[in-house]
Amino acid sequence: MYLLNEALQQQLIENSTDCIKILDPQGRLLYINPGGLRAMEIADFSSRVNMVWTELWQEEDRPQALQAVSTAKAGGAGTFQASRLGDDDMLRWWDVVVTPLLVNQGEAEHLLVVARDITAQKQAEEALLLLEVERKRVEQERELLLREKMDLLESAGERKDLFISIASHELRTPVTTIKASLQIAERRIKRLLDPSVVLPPEMSGAIHDISHLLSRALRQIEIQNRLINDLLDASRIQVDKLHIMPRACDLVKIVCDVVEDQRHASPMRRISLEIAADEPVLVYADADRIGQVVSNYLINALKYSPVTQPVEVGLTLEERDVRVWVRDYGAGLSLEAQKRIWHRFYQEEGSTGQWGAGGVGLGLGLHICQTLITRHHGTVGVDSAPGQGACFWFTLPLVEE
Repeated sequence: MYLLNEALQQQLIENSTDCIKILDPQGRLLYINPGGLRAMEIADFSSRVNMVWTELWQEEDRPQALQAVSTAKAGGAGTFQASRLGDDDMLRWWDVVVTPLLVNQGEAEHLLVVARDITAQKQAEEALLLLEVERKRVEQERELLLREKMDLLESAGERKDLFISIASHELRTPVTTIKASLQIAERRIKRLLDPSVVLPPEMSGAIHDISHLLSRALRQIEIQNRLINDLLDASRIQVDKLHIMPRACDLVKIVCDVVEDQRHASPMRRISLEIAADEPVLVYADADRIGQVVSNYLINALKYSPVTQPVEVGLTLEERDVRVWVRDYGAGLSLEAQKRIWHRFYQEEGSTGQWGAGGVGLGLGLHICQTLITRHHGTVGVDSAPGQGACFWFTLPLVEE
């Protein structure tokens, strides 16, 4: 086994980014390594020599420090986590281990203290806790507001439609706030994961876990946004206020962009693309709204088909129209379901979307798609049979030369 010589041991201690201290048996401070002086922002160590180390901690944390020293004197390893103000008046958190430096007789001649700065980890944990508290507060306020609004309505039909309009508008503000807070937290976590930042293995693992949780939360927020937008569109359709802003645009680009976005969102799924056109296909349409239809078809196909099966997207030219279709290899639809699936709030019995991404919907997506395509002077449809998957399609008129 390779043994470090004394000079190399000293070099390791002095170059360590941990705060390493030597105490005498009475717990008085004898030495702090240069890395520790920098971490604690101590400019003049001479003023700290022979100070009782446990008295450097805040009063509420001293019992932990005293217990760690007592454990080390008895031959064990004392550990605790605590915070303290540095000479720069910044509060830092430390993970502390106190161990004995033994002599031949087994008595502790000195005590070794190794303290690691875990401030970044604690701040990340605190940020997540604050976000959770804020989320619960927003949910409580939202529920109270919705109850108050519903109490003002008398007619069952009016209550349903007005509730949709109010709920979608009231939900949008807190969801936007939560999304922004999560994005800020995610950016801060990513700074800590930068390769230039050297972190202890256990801290790096904890921060990766936090990053994963934030990513999951953001994905759920995107699902909530899609549901809220569906509610808004459905309420606008009911009062004939669903506006579209058509202009000449390339349908090939719209379809390709949606497929590319969904490939990034669902990297484990196979999504093939078949474009039967060698040049731009111009239609007179609201590009965002048509992209919304393609996205809804594609998300549904992923949601209701096995993850082992591909989903196919295609575009074909007809005499005066262009057809866009999305095919899946899921359970398929009965003839009755094919007629009713375009109705508002309709959901096929037993369809839970267990296979893919997207979560549970509201039964509004296809109703909105049909309305949007109809407003663009196009048609929608589905070709399916039980056990044979489904192919949802729509057509739009081509821009005349």
